[in-house]
Amino acid sequence: MLAFGASLALLLPGAAIIGCGGGEDSELASLVPPDVPLYAEVVLRPEGDQAEAIESFAERVAGIEDPAAAIAAELDSSLADDGVDATFAEDIEPWLGDRGAVFVRSFESLDSPSMDPEAAVLVEVSDADAAQDFIDETLATESEGEVEESSYGDVDYQLDGDTAVGLIDDFLVFGPEDAFKVAVDASEGESLAESEEYTQPTEGLGDDLLASAYVELGAAIEAAIASEDLDPGSTRLLDPLLAGPLSDPVAVGLTATPDAAGIVLASIVDGQGDIATDASLIETLPAGSWFAVGAPEAGDALARFLDQLANAGLPGAGSIRKAVREATGFDPRPGSLDWLGDASAFVEGTSAPGFTAGLIAEITDPTGPRKLLERVQTLAERDSGLRSAAPPEGADYGFSLGVPSLGGGAEAGVIDDHLVAVLGGTVAQALDPESELGDDPRYQEAVESLGDDFPPALFVHLPSFFEVAEQGGSAADPDYRAALPYLEAFESLAAGSWVDDELALTRVIVSLAD
Repeated sequence: MLAFGASLALLLPGAAIIGCGGGEDSELASLVPPDVPLYAEVVLRPEGDQAEAIESFAERVAGIEDPAAAIAAELDSSLADDGVDATFAEDIEPWLGDRGAVFVRSFESLDSPSMDPEAAVLVEVSDADAAQDFIDETLATESEGEVEESSYGDVDYQLDGDTAVGLIDDFLVFGPEDAFKVAVDASEGESLAESEEYTQPTEGLGDDLLASAYVELGAAIEAAIASEDLDPGSTRLLDPLLAGPLSDPVAVGLTATPDAAGIVLASIVDGQGDIATDASLIETLPAGSWFAVGAPEAGDALARFLDQLANAGLPGAGSIRKAVREATGFDPRPGSLDWLGDASAFVEGTSAPGFTAGLIAEITDPTGPRKLLERVQTLAERDSGLRSAAPPEGADYGFSLGVPSLGGGAEAGVIDDHLVAVLGGTVAQALDPESELGDDPRYQEAVESLGDDFPPALFVHLPSFFEVAEQGGSAADPDYRAALPYLEAFESLAAGSWVDDELALTRVIVSLAD
């Protein structure tokens, strides 16, 4: 069944480019057991904006002018190499349905490279008779042994060695026999489609998805660790996290327009109320910043992380707290960050002079960051060999330090209800820039695709990022040089998130250059 499996493997990502037309909501999850650790689904017949988006990305990123013809040719070549007298246009397209999927029943088989993964491929079919003819023709041509006719319940299928293929209602199913049988059981009983752990996050992904996935992160990470045959002792630090924060499943969705591609992540969280990123955190940063990030209620977020770290039982957690205390001057215990509110950071310029990086944070206690600033001042003087000067103009306390190589100094201080630290500029320029990022056309174009539901919390102008990366040595990396022609097709990255009740959503958008 090598040709048959290879054809389906190419079909899932490839037919989204070849296909045309559109379908109703998928019922593929009704053939999937409710306890699978991984399920992924793809649209095989996009239409309208989705089809235009795929063609745009194929041409502008990969330089493929006719992606449909390229994928069809690859499918035809795969069939011909295995001696199957069939083509996509004549023998697959007539019965191909709107969607395809794959589920992994267990990651345990990945522990041994000699074992096939317990996974099955599912494809909607529009013509069951034509699909069965394709199955019969492919098996008759490429099978090296005798193909056995078998059945499970009321479902007939064909068995070639340990691999089964057949039709369950209007769905073609291909995979190990055990996986085929559990698909039959799911179609007649409990399935992933009725599982609240699956439906709640996936419904939050929205509509018009080109592809989606549902994965139990803990199980996936454990499988990846096992497949690398790592020493259990070297990975035991992950155990408390796998049983805690990483144990909940995550849903991921892929969207696209002719000018941008997006990923939406949805997960169930507990006890975080209604939280949304605040666009003003980065829109008020200096215009021209090529990197900007905002974190609402940063103190609470850090406190939650520290609590999880302390309660996870990680070996060495106490040493981590001690190291943070020695490096920063404050003790990272519950309540130690109560003074820290919303925070944002930016980077402007790609080389010195002209390079500026800054951090701005709201504070509720004017004395809260005093020890932190004193510790940073000590470290800055020690590392630079320079003596710091008076606090920045208008600051209640802090320090200034000249850095000739940057064309500007380093300043940090508390001004009114803000903690501000700047490298290569002044705190006044960071707090009150001549023009703001929200008025920058590059930023406006980048965040437009996020939509009103996702206030931007991250912006990256990718050409500037790659320019800085090359100065750091990436230009000498052969992998980076090979990827650069594709990377140059992208203009920006933007992200935003919100938490409503128990559902956390994050959207990341990557935009193409004009």
